[in-house]
Amino acid sequence: TYLLFLPPKGAGPVFLTVWLLVIYVGFSISVLAQTSWASVLSPDYDQRSRIYGFWTTGNVIGILLVLLLPVAVGAMGGTQAEGVAAMGWFIVILLPITIGLAVRRVPEPMPKEASHASLRDYADFLREGSVRRLMITDLLFGLAPGVTGALALFYFQAAKGMEEMQANILIFLYFAAGLIGAALWSWLATKIGKHRALAVAGVMFAVAYIAVALVPAGNFPLICLTMTGVGVPFCAGQVLLRAMLADVGDEDRLKSGKDRTGQLFALLTATNKIGYALAGATFIPLGMAGFNREAGAVQTDQAILALQVLFVGLPILFLLAAAAVIYNFPIDKERQAEIRRQLEARA
Repeated sequence: TYLLFLPPKGAGPVFLTVWLLVIYVGFSISVLAQTSWASVLSPDYDQRSRIYGFWTTGNVIGILLVLLLPVAVGAMGGTQAEGVAAMGWFIVILLPITIGLAVRRVPEPMPKEASHASLRDYADFLREGSVRRLMITDLLFGLAPGVTGALALFYFQAAKGMEEMQANILIFLYFAAGLIGAALWSWLATKIGKHRALAVAGVMFAVAYIAVALVPAGNFPLICLTMTGVGVPFCAGQVLLRAMLADVGDEDRLKSGKDRTGQLFALLTATNKIGYALAGATFIPLGMAGFNREAGAVQTDQAILALQVLFVGLPILFLLAAAAVIYNFPIDKERQAEIRRQLEARA
């Protein structure tokens, strides 16, 4: 983080690429450790939804604080480079403090026996219908916001006539609405079940994209409202898929006799990242349609149409497909309670 956000003078693409790869390896390890750790904090079906709701809330608050730092530095007369440096120092200082507090204060039951990952374990997972459903849903829920992140600035500026500052505000509102969503989806999951709550979120997500597309160009207040609507369901996958995977981990432990929860979460982390990576491929058809990514460039009608189809149409397809895949997920509250009963009887 220090080398990326406060690089030495003369740092070039190779230097930045190397440390970007290193930081993403560390980030992946951190997310995998936190999500699999959270899964063992409670065996209760509903409480797991609440735990991941809190985890996602912390995640979104961190994103918002980091996004606000360059704005605050700029308001005090600082440069853009100083704003980026402030983001780096914020992370460097808080990481050891927050990780230290978590390690010291959050209890974690120790495994009764060592479990070593193997390729055969991952092959076993892929034979399970519940695991495949979660992976496909996670991939689709990664693709939709991935497309949003890749094309948002282009879409708001070229298709909706927004200035750069307005576009940044819209992105901020998108993430801020996740604070509402984290509480909403964990609550709804306790009422109708995690899989149905996730299906509802997928449909709501798709409808919100349609609302964004229908807003007339230049209507900033209305597009703020619609982008907030898009942001509310964006974190549903983070909350509910992980809570559902914790239930799948119980089922796998009942069948295999081994605790392979960490490996399951590694698999889910990979599918989500694949979704975000594939979303970057939208630049290819956008370029083929003649879209010019230079700031202030005049775009053709064909390029604007391609941008609208990619930014709105693709996420809608992904999210409706995700809702259809997850709606009949086999592990509900009753099934999970029976699995836990059998595990406790065996123990």
